[in-house]
Amino acid sequence: MTIRRLLRAAGGLLLAAASLLTQAAEPGADRTLAGDAACTRCHDQSESRPVLSVYRTPHGAKADGRTPGCQTCHGASSAHIRNEADQDPRPATDISFTRGGSSPAQQARACLGCHKGGQRGHWDGSAHQGADLPCSACHTVHAPHDRVLSRNTQGEVCFACHKSERAQTHRVSTHALGAGKMGCADCHNPHGSNSAPLLKVRCPLLCQGCHSGDHAAQVNSAANLSGGGITTARGALPLAGAAPRAQLGGRSCQACHMQTQGSSHPAGAKLLR
Repeated sequence: MTIRRLLRAAGGLLLAAASLLTQAAEPGADRTLAGDAACTRCHDQSESRPVLSVYRTPHGAKADGRTPGCQTCHGASSAHIRNEADQDPRPATDISFTRGGSSPAQQARACLGCHKGGQRGHWDGSAHQGADLPCSACHTVHAPHDRVLSRNTQGEVCFACHKSERAQTHRVSTHALGAGKMGCADCHNPHGSNSAPLLKVRCPLLCQGCHSGDHAAQVNSAANLSGGGITTARGALPLAGAAPRAQLGGRSCQACHMQTQGSSHPAGAKLLR
């Protein structure tokens, strides 16, 4: 073996040793399959909440350097793994996402450590955080399909808590939630919003994301709100001197269309009062 090969081999050993030291110094840093094996040798598909199917989700794509490992989310959990006192049941993992496990704040920190920005940036101070709702109450990480991310199943996740809204969606006139043509998140931001009740944007802009051209008049937009300029739906043809829309008074669309979730009133075909 040449000196150059010896140097390369020594360098490789040093890098491997440094990696091991880093993993030992940073609990939960081992995201490899070997690190996961400390968990998956016991936890498999026989669990009440199967574990191995996580490798069929983005959380299990090991080729992506951003992908976590078991210990990234649950912590190194050395007491749970070793169980030196032979306890039954074993000591809990450092971070537990089961009912009665770690606090919602601890669970949220584990998730928000990676899931930053976007709508999740509004989580702190939001209504769901204030109700001590953990991420795992809505999201299922180990399943190949997270039900809350699909329009067809999202409503059932939300309705587990929002029962009155479930009942309203079964009225004669309602939004097409049951048909899977829209989901709760089309209008609401469940991670927090300064528009009550957790609306993505304020009315009338929210409603006119789908409902445009009603009342045989120009479409309200940020450019032609009351007191502002006037434009057409596409903003191409200015309509100088047009009067502000009467529907902008009070609570905008909801001044008349109050039964947003559903209505059984004879005059409620358009969710009217």
